[in-house]
Amino acid sequence: MYEIKTQAFFSAAHHLLNYDGECENQHGHNWMVEAFVQGEVLNKSNILIDYKVLKKEL
Repeated sequence: MYEIKTQAFFSAAHHLLNYDGECENQHGHNWMVEAFVQGEVLNKSNILIDYKVLKKEL
């Protein structure tokens, strides 16, 4: 079994409408997203997936 992983980080902001509290004001969150690809067969270049393709798709 072969596996490749990539990560990306991003920030997003929002506020809650009709909410009485701190979250009614605009505030942000930081996120980390991971993508894993697994497979049993490698391609003719002996790779599971091109890392550039995986990163772009993430």
